[in-house]
Amino acid sequence: MKRTLKVVVWRLAAPVFLLTLPVSAQQADPPPRIWTTYHASENVESDLRDLALHGVNMADARASTIAEAKNMLAAARKTGMRLSIHVGGDPDAAMIRKYALTPTPGIFVGGAYRGKAIDRTLFSFRAEPQEILVEPPVYNQQYAYISKADSTPVTHYWPPTTTPLRAEVVVPLRFFDGRAHLQIIPATITPVTGMGRLDEDSVAPDLPLNDEIRNRTLYRLRFDLTGLGDALLDYVGVAVYWTFPGYEGTWYIFNAAPVSVFDPVTLEAARRAVQDDVALWTEANGGTFPNDVVVTARSGDEHFYLTGHLRLDTPSVNYPLWDYSEPSLAAFREKSGHPDFPRTWGYPEIYGAETYAWWLRHLHEGSADYIAAVKDELQKQAPGVALYRNTTRAGIFSLANDHDGSGPELLTRSLDVAHLDPYPVMATGFDSTLLPRDVSYYAGLARRYGKPLVPWVQAVTDVGTLKNQGGMRHPTPDQLDRMMEQVVAQGIYGVKWFGYGPGRFTFPKGNPATWDRAGVWAERLKTNPPAAVRPELAVLRWYDAWALTNYTADSHVRNPADWQLQQFLEVWAVRHGQPYDVFELPPGMDAAAREALRKDLTKYRYVVSTRPWPEAWVIGEGTETMTIDPATEPLQQSRYEAALKQKGWLP
Repeated sequence: MKRTLKVVVWRLAAPVFLLTLPVSAQQADPPPRIWTTYHASENVESDLRDLALHGVNMADARASTIAEAKNMLAAARKTGMRLSIHVGGDPDAAMIRKYALTPTPGIFVGGAYRGKAIDRTLFSFRAEPQEILVEPPVYNQQYAYISKADSTPVTHYWPPTTTPLRAEVVVPLRFFDGRAHLQIIPATITPVTGMGRLDEDSVAPDLPLNDEIRNRTLYRLRFDLTGLGDALLDYVGVAVYWTFPGYEGTWYIFNAAPVSVFDPVTLEAARRAVQDDVALWTEANGGTFPNDVVVTARSGDEHFYLTGHLRLDTPSVNYPLWDYSEPSLAAFREKSGHPDFPRTWGYPEIYGAETYAWWLRHLHEGSADYIAAVKDELQKQAPGVALYRNTTRAGIFSLANDHDGSGPELLTRSLDVAHLDPYPVMATGFDSTLLPRDVSYYAGLARRYGKPLVPWVQAVTDVGTLKNQGGMRHPTPDQLDRMMEQVVAQGIYGVKWFGYGPGRFTFPKGNPATWDRAGVWAERLKTNPPAAVRPELAVLRWYDAWALTNYTADSHVRNPADWQLQQFLEVWAVRHGQPYDVFELPPGMDAAAREALRKDLTKYRYVVSTRPWPEAWVIGEGTETMTIDPATEPLQQSRYEAALKQKGWLP
């Protein structure tokens, strides 16, 4: 008997729209469907009228003074516009110091040895005293961007960081057998200024030298492996621990200094920031919060911990492992029961698969707990205001998203709105796969948790500075049509245009024809909201497999179970446009949790899983410690396509 997931269909005429988007008693109107980022183009009132004429219901509101907030509120009331404010923000040292509190820096493992990233590579040594040169963390194999001031290529490395906090060498005495058998050898660190002599260098031979490279600091590590001849000296990890202090003047993404979300001080600072942000709008409104106008609030953007522009086709780029601060390590040990933690990613034969699963889940839980603290304080200060956040960069399966703390399911559960930001219109053309891949994943989470799905839809250009990657471009009317058709097919609740304003923004002057087309789509979404999507497929994405994903120095995928799941979903969701609901499942599920999952899965006709589960199609079983060449991706997808047809799962 065919089983389907029951989903509430929201209609504009309904007095209450959603199950979980809070609406205050003062707010009689339904929650907005059409949102936009906003920067002044002409003046606030005329801009808001233009937005209203093009069907926008809610605009971002930024104000640093009472006068600015009063002006936004007055213009919103004149034009009937709703507003979304910013509260809390991202966890960084500046926010904490503002309240005379002491931040606990986030700590990561990074750097390169013999031209290879130490956070994802094991090395071979002899049982004798060792002296090696380690490069600082590598941000991009080429140069991340070109300086606008003098056209100088910069940021091959992360910008100048503090001297490493410490270094150690991890020597496995034997393979994991239910517990790790590790000898931790401390290493001394001595800075070496200048080019240095490296047998293998992360700096590509064709890369033009600049002051960043000429004046780089390398680090000499000394350690002694004498007496360890019986250890597994072909599986040695090198761990150098760093903090990042924030660095103004290079690239905006480097401005903030990451802090540990596991430190209670970080949560306390976030609560105080929410109090201040709400107080500004309350004072501007004469002493009461303007619930009639301000209906949502955004907290922060993308990453909780900084990651680089990952170039996994090169051996040296770090996707740094966070967070090795003392509060984080203590929380990890308490939750997981594992005394040892992974320093090098993707080697279950050394650390154990479950250790990695606990580590990644722990990182994601910390980010979700931070958001929960922001939301709790927001509801105390401004009851009924819905909290959202841009929770992932484009590329739902990017390791940058994994390792920066962006756990999609936990964040969707913590927030009031499911929101993400894929950008398919690039210098190279329209990427027709990006929206079906990314939005379908979040659509399932939004369905499961009863949250409205409001993706950003690109309306912005950026000439692009990443070498060989191009950049975003203004969408044409036809490209806007393609984007909207793809997101509407996922059963979205609404959209947020990105964005409106001067300069690089498409609306209203960057491409007026596209702005007019946006108005047409806004009217369509209001008068004919997308029908609810009812998936037949449940996807069990276990942290036990997900957390093991690693890219080796030769760019092969190690422990490819989760990668194979991604190839399956490429066929299911991208090639064939089929919906699914994903379950991100933690390690150590007890009997009660498994029984609850079993009941949930009775709603679906099909189940796929990366771990054995009754009646599920298991993907990637037995692939731990194996490697797959990503060049076989088309072959993998063809295999899944043939299997799906044979099973009769495709319509």
